[in-house]
Amino acid sequence: MKKTQTSELQNGFTAFISRLCHVDAVREEDYQIVTPLLDAILNAVSQTTERFIYVMDHHRDGIMYASEAPLFLGRYSPGDAKEKGFDFIPGRVPPDELLLLKESILAGQELVRERANHQLHVARSSHFHLSDGRGRVFLVNHQASPMCYDREGRIWLVLCTLSLSPYRDAGHIHLFENHELRYEYSAGEHEWKVATPTSLTPRQKEVLQYSAQGLDMKEIAQLTCTTLAAVKKLRRSIINKLQVTNITGAVSIARQQRMI
Repeated sequence: MKKTQTSELQNGFTAFISRLCHVDAVREEDYQIVTPLLDAILNAVSQTTERFIYVMDHHRDGIMYASEAPLFLGRYSPGDAKEKGFDFIPGRVPPDELLLLKESILAGQELVRERANHQLHVARSSHFHLSDGRGRVFLVNHQASPMCYDREGRIWLVLCTLSLSPYRDAGHIHLFENHELRYEYSAGEHEWKVATPTSLTPRQKEVLQYSAQGLDMKEIAQLTCTTLAAVKKLRRSIINKLQVTNITGAVSIARQQRMI
């Protein structure tokens, strides 16, 4: 990694993100138009999901919106999130995992900017441990996607969500383009690479598809004309291949990466 990049990683998260992402071509009238609409839409959406939803503002270098989500806020409130700004989430992440996130953001800036300039829908997904401020730690999935651009076409507002991660461990930093997995960050090589999708056998896909429909193992065995033991073995192989904790997590990852 270049010396200038290493220096960037030593900055606090707010300074780090502001240095990379700050935009100027936003006027007060833009806020007057956008803010009421965002509040109305996101308040409604937040009632239908357990995810924590927040919006990063790269003009004011802070958080514009934060939803109610007790599991992820812990002892904090949406007001605390706005007050702490960009440091609200990173301040509760283990230092080694935070460093990896910053590395991936720094290395992927041009990648994201190029795709945003071409109006491609991009979303960045990462998995890390998060403290709730009460002594509990969860493995969570953070997803971020541009939602508004400034008057010069640069990313102004970014929609972010937090949900429980289906994976077994932290990492798994991916970039999706038009809902397709395109790139993954290599921690060992400190760079983004074209993603290699996990391949499932036709039999594994069949079992996973039936699991996604809510069928239990006995029902799947009957439909696939096989034994219960064989279905159990297939499910275990799917869980191990996708590096998740259970079949529900496998279904979640498979849907996200369009395997089924």
